[in-house]
Amino acid sequence: MTLASHELRAPVAAINEIAKTLAGREVALDAEQTAALHDVLLKNTELLARLLDELLDLSRADAAGIALVPEPLPVRARVEDLVHALAGDRGDEVVVDVPGELSPLVDPGAFDRIVGNLLVNALLHGRPPVTIAASESDEWLTVVVEDRGDGVPSEFAPRLFERFARGPRVNGESVRGSGLGLAIAQMYAHAHGGELTYRDASPHGARFDLRLPVS
Repeated sequence: MTLASHELRAPVAAINEIAKTLAGREVALDAEQTAALHDVLLKNTELLARLLDELLDLSRADAAGIALVPEPLPVRARVEDLVHALAGDRGDEVVVDVPGELSPLVDPGAFDRIVGNLLVNALLHGRPPVTIAASESDEWLTVVVEDRGDGVPSEFAPRLFERFARGPRVNGESVRGSGLGLAIAQMYAHAHGGELTYRDASPHGARFDLRLPVS
């Protein structure tokens, strides 16, 4: 709870300060300054909304587990929808390598939570191109999400899926994000009877392998 309170405090404080500035000084701000404040306000509002969603995911799982309803899932179309929704104007940095006919029995909500978190993570911490590939064999769906960044530092890799775990500072700056995305992604993978693992990509970058049973 202490960690959750700390994570919530930062965006709430930023939103409060910007709102007070806009309310009290908007007539004294030029258009560029006002636009910059609105941009920061929007980003912190989005961060707060995402963090609240993540905390709700964790609380539901802790309280009663995750209810899953597998159904035929057109994987390529689903991945393309996630890229459109989450990558925005960076969509051209994402390569989707998924057969069009792939349609295994998978819970759509769990799939979105896992692959969506991996995509956001790759865009946030890695470098393009981000590749999302999928295949099915031996009654398992395999989804691979990888980027061409620096990968995860070896000393941090063992803690990668812990709640609120964030990597070391880069150039003196804190790593962005709540530290909940990967914990939630793995939680949904386990609830689905599957597994989510990390390894270094080749020749460099981060690679996440998701395996879900489809029978």
